[in-house]
Amino acid sequence: MGGAKRGRHEGRDNQAGSERHAKFLCDMIRNYTTQVRAGELDADAALSHMARLRRELDEQTALMVLELRSKGQTWDQIGTALGMTRHAAYTKYVARARVDLLFSDENRSVEVKAAPGER
Repeated sequence: MGGAKRGRHEGRDNQAGSERHAKFLCDMIRNYTTQVRAGELDADAALSHMARLRRELDEQTALMVLELRSKGQTWDQIGTALGMTRHAAYTKYVARARVDLLFSDENRSVEVKAAPGER
């Protein structure tokens, strides 16, 4: 009996854990910038670190989008989750996936062909 109850709440527990993790990360970033503004950390180094964090966040978001698409999520659902339109999500992440594919080491020999009607 206990197993059935736990399974029934599993999705809610995962969502709550995910929300706690997101809040923790946001709090850490805010605290970091507060320390910079207070002069406790070097601003030039901090800006470089923030740029690195942005790149990592962008990369992980793109991977998550690809994972959700492989599991059947629609561009409408993904766009809503990202706070953008489905068209904006599609444009951003399909274009990125194509560029990543074209420039990855294992695909150096990929031939790019124009779509029908393009030159």
